[in-house]
Amino acid sequence: MVKPISVELRLRRPRAGALIGALALGLLAAATPVDALAALLAEDSRVEHAKLIGGVWMWKLATLLLALICLAADQLRPAARDAAPLLERGESGEEPPSVRQRALALGACFVGLGLRLFDLGAGLWFDEIDTLLRYGSASALAAISSFETQNNHLAYSLLANRSIAIFGADAWALRLPAALLGAASLWATWKFALRVAPRTQALIATWLMAVSYHHVWFSQNARGYTGLLLATLVSSAAFLAMLWQRKPQGLRLPLVYGLAASFGVWMHTTAVFVVVAHGLIWLVLGARARETGSNRWPPLWGFVFATALSIWGYALVLPQFLDTLAVPSMVGHETPWRNPLWMLRETLAGLAAGLPGGWLALVEGGLVLALGLWSFWRQSRALLAVLLLPAAITAAVLLAQGHNLWPRFFFFSAGFALLIVVRGIFTFVELMARGPLASLRGWLALAAASLLVLASAATLPRVYGPKQDFAAAAEYVRRRAPAGAVATLEMGKLPFLDYLRQPWAQIGSLQELMDFERDHPEAWVVLATPAYLAAVQPQTWARLQTEYAEEKVFAGSARGGEIVVKVRREPSRDH
Repeated sequence: MVKPISVELRLRRPRAGALIGALALGLLAAATPVDALAALLAEDSRVEHAKLIGGVWMWKLATLLLALICLAADQLRPAARDAAPLLERGESGEEPPSVRQRALALGACFVGLGLRLFDLGAGLWFDEIDTLLRYGSASALAAISSFETQNNHLAYSLLANRSIAIFGADAWALRLPAALLGAASLWATWKFALRVAPRTQALIATWLMAVSYHHVWFSQNARGYTGLLLATLVSSAAFLAMLWQRKPQGLRLPLVYGLAASFGVWMHTTAVFVVVAHGLIWLVLGARARETGSNRWPPLWGFVFATALSIWGYALVLPQFLDTLAVPSMVGHETPWRNPLWMLRETLAGLAAGLPGGWLALVEGGLVLALGLWSFWRQSRALLAVLLLPAAITAAVLLAQGHNLWPRFFFFSAGFALLIVVRGIFTFVELMARGPLASLRGWLALAAASLLVLASAATLPRVYGPKQDFAAAAEYVRRRAPAGAVATLEMGKLPFLDYLRQPWAQIGSLQELMDFERDHPEAWVVLATPAYLAAVQPQTWARLQTEYAEEKVFAGSARGGEIVVKVRREPSRDH
């Protein structure tokens, strides 16, 4: 019988590592000069001085909190005794991979890295340009102490800033951290999959991720999404390991969890919902457990580390945080981007665009996905919750907040989705292969999954090239439009006027558009992301639709980000 045990509460002599770490953090917090650091940050920042002062104080307090947590964790560490796990591991994922399988997984990572580095410098899209102009050329301190916009993926802004400082302000340097994090997430997919699925399924999922259109696209997108995916996979693997363990092994796993989860939060704030999901699963499992044991507490310490480190990472921008993050998207404007049905349609269209076979493959994939979910449900409902609950909580919070429902907010679940699809393929073959084919189920499933990998690789040529082709649009207009007769508005300002330095006019209203037309009998207007203009300036958009002819459309791989050139020519007055 397993003996109930509890957390050791009596004071004991602190270990040298915990004591040194706590003292170092405490001294750092005490020695940091508030006014001097705030003044240094203000040299290359547009943030109010009072908020910078507040941010430095927040950082000092967060650093002190880390020091106290070091001491508390050392005193309250679980005793290393056998205890019933909160979750039984089950059969899947228990067998270690062979040398050949490890080599194949490593090969997927190297192939994936090459695919992500190829054509890395193609045209940037709007959000990348915003990151480049705001944080790429600023100081590193300014990059992590400014949160004027939700477009600041804090950790990614810092990594991109350092990459540009080393390699120069080129598009490939801005995207390099995303590509490297994307390649690292392939290995993380393999390691996570080994915990929850048979080795063959883990290998197929890794290769499918390596040649995935969408994963390559995001790995060449200078944003924090591949870092968020990596953090989700690593933290989820550590969370499961803590649930499964029978004999706690100190604070190694909780610390791994805390570091991975906080890195995800630093990359993108939606990573908080991954931790929340894990916390809810832990609470339910703990409430159902009949025996108390020290294996209850490692996940709790993981949450403590994740929370403290996340606060520490955001401390400098906390005074700006709520003003920026809590504001609903595009307040006062009607837009389909907050409609769940729009998100569903856009997600399905985006998936179809990157899948071999398009919509037909998507319909077939729905059946496979359902079978995969059913299989994981039979394996472990708690495990299925680990795969699905973070995305469900993310969707619920975004809906409640009135935020735009961008499909990219759910990219962190890509590894889980591929595992479910691969499981569905194997389940489908298992159900269909009867009679003489029953003995060949494993080989048939492997063949079907391998064909899917090859078909996915065939879609990769479409992923390369500009995400939004601002440069081609600017060159086209330069060659054809009369001098001084070109204007842009809304989302065209940043890429064309600020980034490409085009000598065009900027239009901010319908009246300004009509004034521009009076001065230019042949008026050229260049639009970026027309759907945004239609939402924020509906009257201007209506005039552009009725009074202007469409001259040229420049498409890119960023869905909805097409660039439209429109021209209005007054009838000739010659008789």
